[in-house]
Amino acid sequence: MRKLLTTIFSLFLLISTASTLEWGGTLNNISKISGNKFEDLKLDQKDNIKLWLRVPISKDGRTYFATEGMYQFENIFATETILNSLDLSLCKFTTQFDINDNQLNLSAGRFFVTDATATVFSQASDGLFASFITDKISTSLYAGYTGLLNASMTTILHDPKVSYTYDTKSLYPLCAKYIPLGLSLTVNNLFLNQTGLVECWDFFDVNANSTNYNRFYATASLNGPLASFIFYNLAGTLGSENFTNLSLLTSLDFRFFFKFLNSNLKVNGIYASGNNGSFSAFRTFTRNTAYMANGEPEYSAFTKMGLSYSIKPIEVLQILAGADVVFTCPNESFTYNGIQVTGNITYQMFYDVRIVLSAEFYFAQKQSDNNNTITASAVIAF
Repeated sequence: MRKLLTTIFSLFLLISTASTLEWGGTLNNISKISGNKFEDLKLDQKDNIKLWLRVPISKDGRTYFATEGMYQFENIFATETILNSLDLSLCKFTTQFDINDNQLNLSAGRFFVTDATATVFSQASDGLFASFITDKISTSLYAGYTGLLNASMTTILHDPKVSYTYDTKSLYPLCAKYIPLGLSLTVNNLFLNQTGLVECWDFFDVNANSTNYNRFYATASLNGPLASFIFYNLAGTLGSENFTNLSLLTSLDFRFFFKFLNSNLKVNGIYASGNNGSFSAFRTFTRNTAYMANGEPEYSAFTKMGLSYSIKPIEVLQILAGADVVFTCPNESFTYNGIQVTGNITYQMFYDVRIVLSAEFYFAQKQSDNNNTITASAVIAF
């Protein structure tokens, strides 16, 4: 307790004496209408306020403290449920050092962390991060802990044999306890301006009622330009649970950039193994939505192929449209599941006011899996 009070007091002195303290916030309104049938759509309303603070510690600004907190009010009209949440999504100390012509970056605290695919592990986490960057290579190391996160803001996939629940009425229910460890190596200009990466993530179950549901992932990726206006990204991830099985996630996308209306075209494909041959069903650590079918399926036992096109007719307006076809593969066979169509309009009305309108429709082989979602959001920054 004495160490904690000393740390808090020191931090208070640091903030109070900072001459270039920066702060701000946003007001967010999100209205979401969704449902299996158009005549049975349900409304979900969220309003939140976010406040952020940045305190430069060194004169060059490379050493600083930053934090961001949020209060959210949610009204789920279909079930007449009111939810209130508090969250601290960012609270970190960061510093940089120059070592000859190289750079060492160090961060400690709570901040957003993602793996190379932005699929396996993509969330805020408490921990330590270090990276060493040279002209040719960069390496990074991360070690963290999830048990102090807000369970209502971060969804972790647990052992499917064990149920994990928390008090949804609580302002700040604590997350399940895992220790994530990550190590990556990136090689720039591996050949012909291509970038190669290898990465490993381990997640150790340290819950009180632990079933030792430990997960391990190894990723390799290659990306770069094929021409001045064509870029690609190829990635493959092998996953395992307690080294008792092996699963696979692969993705490939091409992006074409055009001068016409600052537009770009993206063609992509992704595969997550089910129980296919020697592979088991792939599961991520962070819960992510793979496609927009009813129930928002996770990244497991499916293949998705599609394209999207984005244009920016004027500086303050961006329009995006896309479509994907989805096949599921829970076992040896691949079965057509459905087609999803998405659209998004972002209007930056003023520098500090942004309005977003998005629509997502999933037309499934099974009508019960259909899903229609329309979302309108407005953000005011101050």
